[in-house]
Amino acid sequence: SPRCSLSDAISSITGPCEGETTGLPDDESAIKRDLVEMINDPTLRNVVLWRLDGESVDEIARRLDCVPRTVRRKLLLIREILNREKGDDFGASSP
Repeated sequence: SPRCSLSDAISSITGPCEGETTGLPDDESAIKRDLVEMINDPTLRNVVLWRLDGESVDEIARRLDCVPRTVRRKLLLIREILNREKGDDFGASSP
């Protein structure tokens, strides 16, 4: 199967949101590591890791003891951080 790009990885983190799961193939550990290293905030790092592991927004909200809307805002912030770090727009669709 074709390797996933950084853009695909960011999309897998920041969407889909409404109770759906997402994730990357296990062999994409280098991309995962690069994405996580771009995020300094420990909570946001956990959100990235959980999304990459395929957890839904609802599952992450339960972990963080917050509402799903809070997780969606965190996903938007993560997208902004990653776009700023890479100097590129990795997708127009919002989570």
